[in-house]
Order: sequence, then structure tokens, then C-alpha cells
Amino acid sequence: MPTHWTYADLEPAADLAQGDIIEPTSEIREILQNVHPHFLDPKYVAFVVLSQSCDLVRRPRYRGQPINLCVVRELRSIAGTLLELYCGSDIPNVFCNEDRGEARKFLERIINQNEQTVGLFYLHPDADAGVSTSSVAMLRIAIALRTEHYELIQKARRGRLRSEFQAKLGWLIGNLYSRVGTEDWSESTARKKEQKGIIDQVIENLVGIEWTSSHAATRAKHAGFDAQGKTPEQIRSELAAFEPVPLDKQLLKGIERILQNQDLGLPPEIQAKIVKRLPNDAELAQLLRQMRRG
Repeated sequence: MPTHWTYADLEPAADLAQGDIIEPTSEIREILQNVHPHFLDPKYVAFVVLSQSCDLVRRPRYRGQPINLCVVRELRSIAGTLLELYCGSDIPNVFCNEDRGEARKFLERIINQNEQTVGLFYLHPDADAGVSTSSVAMLRIAIALRTEHYELIQKARRGRLRSEFQAKLGWLIGNLYSRVGTEDWSESTARKKEQKGIIDQVIENLVGIEWTSSHAATRAKHAGFDAQGKTPEQIRSELAAFEPVPLDKQLLKGIERILQNQDLGLPPEIQAKIVKRLPNDAELAQLLRQMRRG
């Protein structure tokens, strides 16, 4: 019995419905081998039924429409490609820190099934629903199977969306312009915390991705920087050289240079004491904080 609130209990004998989650069993894989061998790729961890539920109800002498399925992939496996649209730097595998917020908002829309532009439908992990990790149904990558395979698809079914989320899936498929009133992850403190954990996990575990400022990325690109073949440590070290010195540090360095001017006649030990105390001055510290915030 599924425990997550986006999934419904499932009777094995129930007719197929839009949003049903299908495991790529040996029988399903045999069908695909004959008609769609591309979809045997292990990156496709499951399938989701796209056909409308009304077209899937079996009646006497059932001759329904072809059964349309879309592929399911783990979110982490495509996250880097997706987020490149929002925080890419034009350098492969390097993202811009300034755009991390937009990347988070994009992931929030995916998780709440409100992102229409990329055709993704979020599936939360629930072993009893046939989803082992945070995944997405890729609505634009679809296949059609014959109605003669109905029983095999039904047998391979592992989960079902709740009716509200079936409606949300249908809305995304049809590209409608009204919002179905499903529960959002932001409706309770606990769910918002869980949503944040999902997003943090995706962003912090991006494989082979390094973050830098857009300024540093631009300077690195113009300098011919290439991240290919370098370790993460090498990439971070080399990108750091392109980062501009923060204004607050520039200010402190400038004051230090003035104090070291020999015309002032300040002994080195006095210079060192003044430089050490500068950040502790209340008014100057406030100015430095404002400069850090930009």
C-alpha cells in the first residue's frame, strides 16, 4: 500500500488508467524488443500511462485506442542538463552561483507538477507505487502499444496516481491553461521542509558540476579556460583565480596600503594593530556588510 500522498491504493484487477506506473518487466521488455528497442535502455526505469482513462476501460469486444506510455527517468540523471537552461555558464559542467535561486524555483515547479515548458511530471519515491528514487515522467518521450498487450501492461503495473494527480497529469498533457487544485508541497511546514531536502539533494549531488560566479565564468571563457579532463579540485582552483576581489576586501586592502605609506611615518606594529582593528569598528563593519550584499 503506497504511503505517499500523491499515490492511490491499487486493485490488481482494475482497468488501466491515466497515470498508472508500469514496470519494465521481462514481458514488457520483450514487446519493446520487437517494436521499440530504443526504450530497452536501462535509463528508462519505468513507464507511465498517458492515454485517457476513458479510453482504457475494457468493454465487451474491447477495441480501444493504442495504449500510450511515456518514459520515466531518475531526476538526478537529467538534473544537470535541465538546470543548464537556468544557470549554465557556456562552459561545460560549470554553473553560475547567481542563478542558483532560479534553478531552485525551476525544481520547485517540477516537484509541484506546475512546470509546463519541459513536459515533466514529478514522481516521489514510494516502493509500493513502483518508484524507487525521485523521478520524472518525460511526457514528450512517448510510445504506443497495441491493445492486445493490455493484460501484460496491466500485469506490469506497480502504482497509480491519486485522482487529483491523474487530473494534473492530464492537464499537463493537454497543455491546458488552468490549474487543477491539487495539494502543493508548500501547503505545510513539514512538506516544505521535505521539498527543500529534495531540492538540496539534487543540487548538491550534481555529478561533475562546479559552481562559480557569472563574472568569473565570463572571464574564464574569454581566457580560453577548459574544464575537460580536469579534477574537480583543479577546476575549483583555476576558476577561483578568475573571481573578482570583493569590494569590502578591496577597501581593506586600500586602507592597508595607505597606512603602509612611508610618508605617514607609522611604525609597522602600529600599522598591523590598525589593520587588525578595522573590521571590528561598528560603522566600518556595517559598511563592509552592505558592500558584501552588493
